[in-house]
Amino acid sequence: MKRTADGRQQTAASQPETTEDLTDPEEEAKVRRMIERHAEYTESAVARRALNDWHETRGQFVKVMPTEYREALEAMEQNGEAREGLVGGGGAPPQRGASA
Repeated sequence: MKRTADGRQQTAASQPETTEDLTDPEEEAKVRRMIERHAEYTESAVARRALNDWHETRGQFVKVMPTEYREALEAMEQNGEAREGLVGGGGAPPQRGASA
C-alpha cells in the first residue's frame, strides 16, 4: 500500500489520475449502453437528453485512469506487447497457473 508524504495510506481515490478523450468506438459504445440502461432503469430525463443529443454529449465523457497504469500501458505499447487481459484492453484475462 502506498503512503502519502505524511504517512497516511493512499487510497485508490487519492492516486494521481490522467484523463483522455473517448476515441475508441467500442469504449464509446459501452458508455452509451450504460447511459441507455440508466435511462431505462431510472427514467432519467437527463440521461434521455444525453442520448437524444449524443453527437454533442459524447464529447463530454473522458476516460479516467491512474497515471501509473497509463504509463504501464504506454511502456507495453512501446515494447510491442499486447494489451489483452488488461482492463479496457480487450481479450480474456490470463489464466492462473497457465504456462506461457
